[in-house]
Amino acid sequence: MTRWSRSHLPCLLFAAICAACAVTGGVARTVSGDATGLATLVAWFVGIELHATIAGEMQISGEISGDGAPVAFCAEGTLRGYGLQRIATLVTDGWIGYVAEGHTAQDEPIDVRGLLYVHLEGIRPLVSGELASERHVVRMSVGGETVVFFGEMTGTVQGALERPDCPGRLQLAGSGTVWLEGVQRPDPLPEPIPLDHPALPADFLLYLAELGFGV
Repeated sequence: MTRWSRSHLPCLLFAAICAACAVTGGVARTVSGDATGLATLVAWFVGIELHATIAGEMQISGEISGDGAPVAFCAEGTLRGYGLQRIATLVTDGWIGYVAEGHTAQDEPIDVRGLLYVHLEGIRPLVSGELASERHVVRMSVGGETVVFFGEMTGTVQGALERPDCPGRLQLAGSGTVWLEGVQRPDPLPEPIPLDHPALPADFLLYLAELGFGV
């Protein structure tokens, strides 16, 4: 398992990649991996809602198996996210997109583009080591083939407050680790991650569209 360790605070941060399975010629093909990331969260109030942006770097590693010998891979890239919490209901929604490039153990290029979604209800204190489970979708391109996987993830975050760059805002820097599982699915997904929330800003939706995820 690959980890980056830095002591910072929770930031809805779950950088990511997948574990998946597909059937090709009767062979079950699987991909498994974990992701680690470092990011900064900036939060502010909009009425009775707390909104936040997330930006940072991430690294993923894993193994593809099923078609012959297992193939290890590793990639690095960037992440960007948006989240909000309704103070009255304590419902939290968060979206994180990421893109990473790297190589397999055979030195073949691999491109990974993913979207992570977190939905929490009730009181969830922001504490180091807190675990969260939700869903994700990821596109992997390697060997001239692109496949889409959809599944579940488990992640943990840690971190601390830091002096905000913009007065009147809350700023946190944090690290996170995510473990994911998924299954190859058709594109578009029959159970898409919701991107029709009215609070999602246009520039973030454009960023996700550029990654291949759109409403």
